[in-house]
Amino acid sequence: MTQVLDIDALVASYLETGAIIDDGLLVVFLAGRVDPSRMGELPRTEGFGVLDFYLLERIVTMFSPRGRHFTTPNILTEADDLGKKLNKRVDGGFRNEFVRLANALSEKSHASATLCQAGEFRMFGLADCSMMEMARKGFLVVTTDGPLCGLLRSQSLPVIHFEELRDAWRRWMS
Repeated sequence: MTQVLDIDALVASYLETGAIIDDGLLVVFLAGRVDPSRMGELPRTEGFGVLDFYLLERIVTMFSPRGRHFTTPNILTEADDLGKKLNKRVDGGFRNEFVRLANALSEKSHASATLCQAGEFRMFGLADCSMMEMARKGFLVVTTDGPLCGLLRSQSLPVIHFEELRDAWRRWMS
């Protein structure tokens, strides 16, 4: 029998340390904040639907009241860059939501020179290395990046692939 992921229990176990959501999921979340009905249609939201936005919103709001939703400058920079095309399609709404989110997040920075020294840098880049550093400090990483998820798991670091959350959410709703 397949074990069903308990999203609330998983999130609750990281409420004290916090969570970090990857850049691609931040773009999906922000696009949903602008217009959830256009999920899958807007750039960078392909493969995501309205229910995915509501799942992300649930996760973000579980961490936000406690101030335990974190990011890094590298993740924000990538999310901003990924959202450029999307922003044009929603009359600037993406950037408005980006500003709100950036003001609500707790930002942790790591020196780029330090991140570049990580053995994984050449394969994963700065943003992913910043997430790895946060995972090493006990933060839950929520990602759609299969290779990053695999690497973090191989090091017994806290990570959840969004597809696992999506599957658990669908089972719970059915």
